Amino acid sequence: MKELNIPPEKIPTHVAIIMDGNMRWAKSKGLPYIEGIRQGANVIKPVVERAGELGVKHLTFWALSTENWKRGREFTNNLFTVFREFLRQHELFDELIERGGKIHVWGDLTELPQDIQGEIKKKVAREPKEKKIDVNFCLNYGGRAEILRAVKNIIKDDLPLEEITPEKFSQYLYSASQPDPDLIIRTSGEQRVSGFLPWQSIYAELYFASVFWPDFTPEEFDKALVAYSQRERRFGSNN
Repeated sequence: MKELNIPPEKIPTHVAIIMDGNMRWAKSKGLPYIEGIRQGANVIKPVVERAGELGVKHLTFWALSTENWKRGREFTNNLFTVFREFLRQHELFDELIERGGKIHVWGDLTELPQDIQGEIKKKVAREPKEKKIDVNFCLNYGGRAEILRAVKNIIKDDLPLEEITPEKFSQYLYSASQPDPDLIIRTSGEQRVSGFLPWQSIYAELYFASVFWPDFTPEEFDKALVAYSQRERRFGSNN
């Protein structure tokens, strides 16, 4: 893989990805849609490896939305089949952790099958000897649901009104221990964020890739980072 001519300070610290287009990819190839989901899962490893090579410190994948339940039981059952296959690729996770990857899962896991919850807990519990990158998977995640969860927990903790600051509120989000994303990538050509990390993404740069997620290669990831490096981030400033 070629080196990118990007100054280190122009590499985003946190990249978040909406992995869109799995089913359309399968349809375009005359395959059952589960094959699109399966191929999409296979794309994750090379993207994580490339992000680590380039110095990205936090990488987030949206794997299951709270809205996906509306697609019906057949869809979710097929999705869970692929989740099980992915989670049981122990060599993949062993390699990731050996290379300094720390796995986190964001979302309401209580609605997932028990065996999947168990596999997730095993992966999350493992610690690399020297952490180099946080890899976050958003499962059964929705932005509004995350904000409502934070509000409910703040009420439960009976916080005084004067203590409820943006910084304090952020501590009640799934992403509490990590910085907000600098760059959000969505594949498949769709140009919206669909409720992905709404609190955290207010100053994120957006990049919309035309390829479906199963065709998203490390080279496509590079294109997104090059585009990001060419933008001037002002964070609300007029300068």
